[in-house]
Amino acid sequence: MTATPIPCSLALAQYGDMDVSVLDEKPPGRKPITTALVSTDRLDEVVGRIRAAAEGGKQVYWVCPLVGESEVSDLIAAEERFKRLRAVLGEGRVGLV
Repeated sequence: MTATPIPCSLALAQYGDMDVSVLDEKPPGRKPITTALVSTDRLDEVVGRIRAAAEGGKQVYWVCPLVGESEVSDLIAAEERFKRLRAVLGEGRVGLV
């Protein structure tokens, strides 16, 4: 199954066309992950910490609730956040997954 079970994957697993694997332990040598929820009025601080992490050879993942803009939500989409971060941090330092 995929990391995010989608209906097709669930159906395949349930009806026998796909085996279910259970990952009940972390890979050896796995480093701890830090997760933070930060208010939007502290964005400059967050970008500064991202810049420092990147300069230290680390990676940062910024998770957004939307991929593209929405007419029914005022949340920032991943595409818009990507443009803003790329403008601040530089072309080759930011990617959109």
